[in-house]
Amino acid sequence: MAKKDDEMTLEERQIRLQERQQEFQERQIALQEAALRVQQKQVKQTAPKSLQMAPKISPFNLRGQKDYPNPRLKCPVDAPWRLDPNVEAEAPSLDREELELFNLLEPGARTLELTDGTTIACNVVGTRNDNTGELERLALLGRKDGDTGKYMALFTNENKQTFPSLKIILRQLLEQQGCEVEVVPMKREARIIADGAAIEQAGGENPYPVSVGA
Repeated sequence: MAKKDDEMTLEERQIRLQERQQEFQERQIALQEAALRVQQKQVKQTAPKSLQMAPKISPFNLRGQKDYPNPRLKCPVDAPWRLDPNVEAEAPSLDREELELFNLLEPGARTLELTDGTTIACNVVGTRNDNTGELERLALLGRKDGDTGKYMALFTNENKQTFPSLKIILRQLLEQQGCEVEVVPMKREARIIADGAAIEQAGGENPYPVSVGA
């Protein structure tokens, strides 16, 4: 049976007081830890999206720039609009398929079949670094004038409505280049991503995952 306070010696009272103080401190610490956990959870839930890392999934990159970034355009290209690697990295106008196709393209004389069935000359003109031999610029131009040696414009007011899509143009040029194109089309990639998501939902391992936010 526990002693009453008036039955305890001075030493026993001091011990009991110390025990009560320790219990009080332990309860205070437990309450503080619980409050901290709640606060951390609330901060995480209410954190602005700008402070979180987005997956950056878009029509230009179906898997998301965060974990599966698009390749960098190997050099500036005039197609005939100007395509700059730095601009494409920040504000893309080319999707993943188009970037991969452009990065396979090399200089050379080619032809293009237009949607009306006619064929026109297309010259892929490149500028190389004298020291490294690396391409510093590519341009898609028309036929070469035999008298002046200058290339004519590829896109004109007369033919601009009959050009196929950029992907078809690049695949035509690469086929004539003799390049084995193994670049997955964006439409096929979309189907692969959907199939992978279905596998994951069924409890399997997704063979083609996409970026997730953090």
